[in-house]
Amino acid sequence: MTPTIQRLTFIRFACLLVTIGLFVAAGFIDSARWVLVGAGVVGIVAWLGLLLATTALRM
Repeated sequence: MTPTIQRLTFIRFACLLVTIGLFVAAGFIDSARWVLVGAGVVGIVAWLGLLLATTALRM
């Protein structure tokens, strides 16, 4: 793997962990639930974009 793909893979993994954390926090914090869910959805979209970029670089 090239260094760029390694960095993107690491960032993608970190993005996934943060997104999971946002959804878990949304389950515990009622006052900010929809803000956290919205941020989690943005995290999923970012993760998909990083997945697409990583796949494109591997081709």
